[in-house]
Amino acid sequence: MHRTAVVMVGGLLAATGIAAGWFAFSDGREHGATRDTSNRPSERASGVLGTVWVANEGSSSLTGFDASTGRIVATVADMPGPHNVQATGTRSVLAVSSDSMVHVIDLSTMTATSAAPTGTHPAHVVASPDGSRVYVSNSGDDTVSIFDGALRPLGSVAVGDFPHGLRPSPDGRWLLVANMGGTTASLVDTRTREVAAAIEVGAAPVQTAFHPDEAWAYVTLNGDDEIARIDLATRKVVARQQVDPGPVQSFVTPDGTRIVVASQGTEERPSRTVAVLDARTLRSLGTIETGEGAHGVVVEPSSRFAYVTNIYGATTSIVDLREMRVTRTIRTGEEPNGITFAPHVHTDGMPERMEIAGADETEHGHDAQA
Repeated sequence: MHRTAVVMVGGLLAATGIAAGWFAFSDGREHGATRDTSNRPSERASGVLGTVWVANEGSSSLTGFDASTGRIVATVADMPGPHNVQATGTRSVLAVSSDSMVHVIDLSTMTATSAAPTGTHPAHVVASPDGSRVYVSNSGDDTVSIFDGALRPLGSVAVGDFPHGLRPSPDGRWLLVANMGGTTASLVDTRTREVAAAIEVGAAPVQTAFHPDEAWAYVTLNGDDEIARIDLATRKVVARQQVDPGPVQSFVTPDGTRIVVASQGTEERPSRTVAVLDARTLRSLGTIETGEGAHGVVVEPSSRFAYVTNIYGATTSIVDLREMRVTRTIRTGEEPNGITFAPHVHTDGMPERMEIAGADETEHGHDAQA
């Protein structure tokens, strides 16, 4: 599975004293994006106010595009091997990269502001709901690094074998870590910074998710081609659902009704789909074809649209979850991996030296592929 580093977009401004201003910025033209000429209202705009950020692991860059139109608004170049990206607000981007550092990019100025060292082989990075804590899974040393909101280190916690995806509970009390090298998910108490339970889930767990009401959590099982639902009261798996081969990322819709699961497959035999499931029962509501190696997934706050990276196709698809179809596919960088949604479109106030362009640069139409 492709994974070298983690990138996160968020609302945290850090001041660690570590210089990190060496990234380059452009308008995304190097990725071969084409001009959008569609005039159809349903294809032209979804009405979602926000920016979607994609971590392009293969081309060492981040791509930001308008969540409504698919227009690329910024590219952050020279980011070492970004694997995953996660938004926590409108002001800044947090990135964990293959140089074993967590980086912060200020979205208001598109400048790199600070950085801090992580453990070895960092995988994913998330922040607590209030932004006061930052967590990084370190696959190389089986730990999770903990920082405060200013990226000052607060220690680490030992988890399972090869920790990968992780997410906090809505109230911030718990952190659920998928241990990809084994069969468990570690439930970490964020107050004591200790593992409260090692929950047996299945083969090669990759990513976790919490239901908004905090009664359940979910974990994708890459080795079993399943997603499992965990009862957090008993800390046991209570339901499973088979999906297409090689599930990776998943995301619960903010309204709590559905969970979207992206299946990557392998490079030799790529999957091309996301499964949409009932979040309470895991009953299948349908499958949507996006592109080769569907990997990362995020859902915007209204729960209408999902955004899916296609890691082998160098594209990202916008999926209408009401109509159960892809409405637009955007050409991003190589091996687009993690993805996140920031609730603001960053087009104004960009510094001139960053050369942020305003051209509509997308592939339009539901069947556009790399």
